[in-house]
Amino acid sequence: MDYDDYDILNSRKNIEINKDPGPPKGLISKTIPRLRDYIHAQIRFLLEPVINQQREFNEAVVAEIKALKLLKKLDFDYLSFENKFRGSPEEITRRNGERYLKYFKGSSNVLDIGCGRGEFIKLLADNGVTANGVEINHDMALLCQSYGFDVKEADALEYLKRLEDDSVGGVFMCQLVEHLEPAYIIDLLRQCHKKMLHDSFIAIETVNVTSLFALVNPFYIDFTHRQPLHPETLKFLLEYVGFRDLKTEFYSPPPDKMKLKKIPTSGMSKSERGKFDIINENIDKTNNFLYGDQDCAVIGKK
Repeated sequence: MDYDDYDILNSRKNIEINKDPGPPKGLISKTIPRLRDYIHAQIRFLLEPVINQQREFNEAVVAEIKALKLLKKLDFDYLSFENKFRGSPEEITRRNGERYLKYFKGSSNVLDIGCGRGEFIKLLADNGVTANGVEINHDMALLCQSYGFDVKEADALEYLKRLEDDSVGGVFMCQLVEHLEPAYIIDLLRQCHKKMLHDSFIAIETVNVTSLFALVNPFYIDFTHRQPLHPETLKFLLEYVGFRDLKTEFYSPPPDKMKLKKIPTSGMSKSERGKFDIINENIDKTNNFLYGDQDCAVIGKK
């Protein structure tokens, strides 16, 4: 017999070597699956810790690469830029006190994400509230640390992941989200919700892009802004990840001298005043669109 001729071999022995011979029979058919499951379980037991450690390492490396890329892109004195266009620390502290202090009084372990020059951390400390911050900008982190504030220089998302769940007494973000990519914002809000205590507050301030004045001026003055974030979008995202009792506030109206002037109607007859009242209503609508408040904030609870 020519055993190199497989077709003849198949025909004589009725063996189809190109097909699966089928499952084993008898005791072997019961033993092999159990043995296979046992081997798989042992492999998983041995490899999963290694895989998880590798995954954590990879995430940390990616975060560091992102941070290095960002720092490379911002290879200039951003702190000086902030001092020129953001406003004085005293003015920012005053605004934050009027707007947000009430949500964090009586709390502890409040986290200021993107804490900048540390105005809000100081405000909380002055009012008996323990707080800490995370800031990716090297100069700003050093400045906060020089004041004695508990501020870590790190990527905010990676910093949050290392915290215990249900441990943060509140979260504050001021003029930060407009710097971030959409996917990062969603992940950041998810982590905030996961790490915050029940009933604690989150307050996020950004540029009010429903105001053309704010869009043209404070938003585009800072060329590190990635994209505007509409207050309704921000509100939706917070609700989407689980926050509740959400409300939107608007602040910082432009000076009245910049707005369109209404037509005085005193002394006019009733019929004349009716015509100009319509014009004045349209002036109000135009002013709201052109010269609306420059800042907006969405506040919610876990």
